[in-house]
Amino acid sequence: MTNTKYDSKAEADFHSNHPELISCHNFYPSVFFDDWNEMFKAKSDFYDRSTQTYIELKSHQLNTKETRTIALEKWEAQQPYITKHNKTLKMCENQWGHSLYKQAIVQHTLAKQKIRMVVLFKDGTKITTRSKNLMKLNGLTWFMESDYFK
Repeated sequence: MTNTKYDSKAEADFHSNHPELISCHNFYPSVFFDDWNEMFKAKSDFYDRSTQTYIELKSHQLNTKETRTIALEKWEAQQPYITKHNKTLKMCENQWGHSLYKQAIVQHTLAKQKIRMVVLFKDGTKITTRSKNLMKLNGLTWFMESDYFK
């Protein structure tokens, strides 16, 4: 982390390229439930006033951990293998915050409340065809950075 205002250098860099966005630091007032009925909270990274849209920024494709518990177990299992060189990658591959299913739950729950939220991938992020198909299958609205800001 390079700046306490942001959760990552990617967020700081993204915001410097899109200063019109509002950086978000608070959780949504809603609570969310995964497929095992485990409650969790969520917050987005940015808010776009021009489109009234919350943005969840990602610089790696989403993982497929289906529940918060599964993600936690996988993350804990990775601990002996984490180095300073692979920590960010392992987080993206295993943590609940980087889960396609978590993002879909948050997005669908907010949509019922007429709140728009999208997952936005930084330009250059590699997303497999399988991942694109899973996002479509789960009804996740997502954009590449340059497509969102057209």
